[in-house]
Amino acid sequence: VCSVQKRLVASSNALGIPVIVATELLDSMINHPRPTRAEASDVANAVFDGADCVMLSGETAMGQYPVESIQVMTRICKEAELDVASSLRARSQESMGASGPANEDSSVQFRWLSGVTSTLSSSSESGALRDAFAKSAIMAAKETGAELIITISRTGMTAHALSKFFSPVPVMVLSNSEKVCAQVLLHRSVTPYLYDSLRRESCVPRAIAKATELGLVKAGSRVLLLTGDDGLTANRLETFVVGEGTMHTESESRHYADSDGDSEGLDEDVGTRTED
Repeated sequence: VCSVQKRLVASSNALGIPVIVATELLDSMINHPRPTRAEASDVANAVFDGADCVMLSGETAMGQYPVESIQVMTRICKEAELDVASSLRARSQESMGASGPANEDSSVQFRWLSGVTSTLSSSSESGALRDAFAKSAIMAAKETGAELIITISRTGMTAHALSKFFSPVPVMVLSNSEKVCAQVLLHRSVTPYLYDSLRRESCVPRAIAKATELGLVKAGSRVLLLTGDDGLTANRLETFVVGEGTMHTESESRHYADSDGDSEGLDEDVGTRTED
């Protein structure tokens, strides 16, 4: 069972599918105020393996300590996240980014994940481009010391790609769809922000204000913006520093397209393209 669970989580990670572990993680807390050591390890291992979510059921539905169960699980997850660099998911992505497994111990996992990800070779050109820019955004965030990646999305596909490649940097997804915001919330390290307009000049400043409110960034923090242009998939990376004015790019005043949908250069009210 343990081996199957690890493989299911890893295959979900490789395909960018949110994965929830709900295997009676704190079952003893139905009747007791503290979990066993084995249960605490189960929760931590789910985080290390790459689960996007862990779930309680009987502990909160009929248990005597529902609030305590949530508090305990939250503490365990936060502690496990501090050691996330040692997680299977992170090691798998490092291995897949290299020409082969990092060491002999990871060779079996590498070969198996290679078989899983080979199914992606027949994906669409836009999907391949989206994945390439998601990986580029994560690498750029690491190398520039960015504290947040922002992407604009109508469908959430770019959030899926960023989650697939295990971004160690928090991701904020701007969308005007409640459904998309609910869906991307399942992804690890992803924070959705629902806003009625996805026009860049209005939604990006509001996103920065919200990220500051949530403690994701502060004045002086570097942020990466991953967007698309003219209706194409995500194909543009920009960076700016919070509190240092607007970004300066070759198309600074243009409206950006959804990273996986229709052009953001459309006026939301009248349905016509706004000109620079």
